[in-house]
Amino acid sequence: MSLWVHPQQLTPLSTTFFGARDPDNWVSLLPRGHEWVNHDTMLWSGTAWYDAGTGMKMEEGEWTHLAFAVDQGSVTVYVDGEAKYNGSGFPNVFTTASGTFSLGVNWWDPAFVGKMDELLIFTEALSADRVSELAAAAPNS
Repeated sequence: MSLWVHPQQLTPLSTTFFGARDPDNWVSLLPRGHEWVNHDTMLWSGTAWYDAGTGMKMEEGEWTHLAFAVDQGSVTVYVDGEAKYNGSGFPNVFTTASGTFSLGVNWWDPAFVGKMDELLIFTEALSADRVSELAAAAPNS
């Protein structure tokens, strides 16, 4: 998954990209995470509670490219084309043919406030080179 985000406001737990099989199996890409990862930009999954914190904070009013790739439990989270998190054991959220996807909202938390552009969802894990290419192209908005 890859997209450009331009937050006007950074609120803990507000998502840009949310995908779920059901209330217990979901993935959420947060520009400002939650207090347990120092509010860093992060990829989050529940209820296995996988926190993939990037160790950095996005800025309000600036475009940032976010991407993540999951391949058989291995996960990489990218910010502006650079891998900021690598880990293993990421849950397999989508094990059925059905699911829900949304932008800027999930089922529980405050909505994202800002702009998003150039959302791309892939059926295979993105390579680091492909993420770099996507991050090098400026957003359209």
